[in-house]
Amino acid sequence: MIPVNRKAAATVVTGATALAGWLTSPSPSPTPVRPRAAAAQVRVLPSQDASPAHAATIEEQSKRLAARLRPTGSFAQPERDPFHFGVRNLVPARASAPGGVRDVAAAVAGPVAVEPPPFPYRLSGMASDVVDGQPVRTAVLSGGTSGLVLAVAGDIVGDVYRVDRVDEAAVELTDSRDGRVVRLTFTTP
Repeated sequence: MIPVNRKAAATVVTGATALAGWLTSPSPSPTPVRPRAAAAQVRVLPSQDASPAHAATIEEQSKRLAARLRPTGSFAQPERDPFHFGVRNLVPARASAPGGVRDVAAAVAGPVAVEPPPFPYRLSGMASDVVDGQPVRTAVLSGGTSGLVLAVAGDIVGDVYRVDRVDEAAVELTDSRDGRVVRLTFTTP
């Protein structure tokens, strides 16, 4: 018995089946060739509406439409960038009114109170250790840019917040920018 490679045998069988199917299929019937007909003669009858005034109107309309297709002179800066999320475009918008007239409502509006940004950390846990016979509590804060932070009283968190006090279930931090005190407690999900 001759050793047969399975892939080679499958290739031969597939090829033979395809060849047999091609040979047994009916040949396509040729399409009958039609004799070319003589080119149709088109006769344009003179219109009574075809006057020089109408031709001038048509020319005027075609020039007006062609002017609309010309590209505008300058590139308009887009108002948003779909490739950078959260980044604002600081390019000032063009004045819509001629002569640099500004919106009256924008000029009348007074200064807007700015809310402080939301606090970036949350209290995730507490730890306690005894150092020189005194208990020292450590707060486990999560969030912000640094991920997980272990902080004791006096530490600076996120280059802005100073840890003032660490209790059994809460932490008090002071914002060094405006002096506001933030108290974090355990939250129930």
